Amino acid sequence: MNGGTIHLVPKQAADVPLTRFTTGFISNAQSYNAIDVGRRYGEQGEWGVRFNGAYHSGRTPIDNQSQKHGVTALALDYRGERLRLGLDLGNQKGDFNSPLRNRSVLSGFPIPSAPDLRINQQGSASSAA
Repeated sequence: MNGGTIHLVPKQAADVPLTRFTTGFISNAQSYNAIDVGRRYGEQGEWGVRFNGAYHSGRTPIDNQSQKHGVTALALDYRGERLRLGLDLGNQKGDFNSPLRNRSVLSGFPIPSAPDLRINQQGSASSAA
């Protein structure tokens, strides 16, 4: 397995006011909502505020499995003639109910037939009905 890099670039308020709301469906059982609002204040627009929030939740195509994920970010900045300051705050929370586990087969063992991919093999038998 190779390593990787994650590059995060925080959003800041642009010179043009922004208000954007996005909603949709990831699948027939998962919804998605996001908001992005940015404004600049002051005589020269030196003070900036930008808020981002997103949330999705619902069942997955796997039996007895669901997930929720939320993220919020707040960017505050000051753009003066000789000074620039920024503060970026963020929070992220996820909940993944009944994730699947990887399985390995020893070398030389016969490979069994693939199971039905909708069946959650870690889910409870009582709620599988």
